[in-house]
This record gives sequence, C-alpha cells and structure tokens, in this order.
Amino acid sequence: MDDSAFSQAIRDHLALKRRNGWLEGTMPLETYVGADELANHALFRSETDARADDAPTAEEPAREVDIWSATPVFDWGD
Repeated sequence: MDDSAFSQAIRDHLALKRRNGWLEGTMPLETYVGADELANHALFRSETDARADDAPTAEEPAREVDIWSATPVFDWGD
C-alpha cells in the first residue's frame, strides 16, 4: 500500500466522510456550500486571466521618512 502523505490524506478524508455520512440527512452540505465554489478558483481560470493577475501593477513609490523629525524630541530636563 502506498504510504505517501497524499495517499494518507485521501484515506483520512474518506474515513471522515464515512463517519459523518449520517449528517447528510439533517444537515445537507448543499446548504453550506456555494453553488459554484470553483468558478473563481485559480486552477479553472483561463491562461490569459492568470497572466493578467501575475502582471506587475503600478504601485505608489515608498515615501522617504525623515526619522529625526518624525520622532518626539527627548526632554533632557535642563
């Protein structure tokens, strides 16, 4: 038997599904899951859309901060 992490995850998922199968009658998953939860998933987008999302966007340049005037003046108590 394959003991990879993926295989173990599949076995755990199927065991959980069997244990919780009785809940389907009183708490059907369809009421909790969106109609098309995969519609906007990255794996199901077109290559053009994926490339557009990966394209760099123009960002506001970081402003230089004058650290000497930005901090409060220490009162030496003179």
